[in-house]
This record gives sequence, structure tokens and C-alpha cells, in this order.
Amino acid sequence: MAVTVVAARQMVGDVATFLILASPNDTANLTVATLKTFYAPYKFLVTSVRAGLAAFPSGDPAMVDILINGVSMFDTVITIDQFTITSRVASTPYVFSSGFGSGGNIIQDGDKIEIVVTQVGSSSPGKGLHVAFKGTFETEW
Repeated sequence: MAVTVVAARQMVGDVATFLILASPNDTANLTVATLKTFYAPYKFLVTSVRAGLAAFPSGDPAMVDILINGVSMFDTVITIDQFTITSRVASTPYVFSSGFGSGGNIIQDGDKIEIVVTQVGSSSPGKGLHVAFKGTFETEW
């Protein structure tokens, strides 16, 4: 599956958002795979992460991991429950790994970031994955 990434830097109050669109369109079925690999364009302190779908999974939840330099940033990966389209209401919320980042939840300039779908719905996989990181950029610390 072809994948595009669009990065946007936007300030909302004192919080910056770094948005990654990990799916080229909202009609593509999710598959268990690394959807995209890219490199951080700047140092970023991650305060939260969200994932959403254009069409919900059914049969099982969809699960998404994010690897930083080959290591998961989570102890519990992002879950999008069946019949929902966002991780915000997941019955099992994600948990950042205690080992993520040397000074907290920090992605360093140049870090390799991989968006990986680790599970899809068994009856319907879900479609159109989007992932967003919320946090602050180095220049704002």
C-alpha cells in the first residue's frame, strides 16, 4: 500500500501539534504492516498521541505501535476498539514506555519514527489510519 506523510506544525495556545497522515486515502483497508518510516525534523516533547480511522474495525480492535529508532514508545500500544474510530475512547488506553526518551517523552531531531499496525479487525480491518502527536517543540521549552 502506498503511504504518504504530511507533517504540520501548528500552535494551539501553548501546545504544538505534529500531525502525521499515515494513510494515502480513507478507503484503503488496514493491514498488519509498517505503514511509514520517516525521520523527525526537529526535537519534540510528546505529551499525548492519538490515532483515528475513517472506518471502524470490527471483530477485534485495531492496534498501532510507534517505534522510535526501532524501539516501541509504548508499554501498551494504541488501541482503536471495534465499532469506534478513535483511540480517545479506547477501553485499554495506551501507556508510554518508561524507557521512552532519555529526558522524558522526547523525540530527538533525526530520530527514526515508524508507524506500525500490529493488529486489524478480524471481520472488518478498519480503513484510513491517521496518527497525531501532541506536545511542544524544542524552541518552546
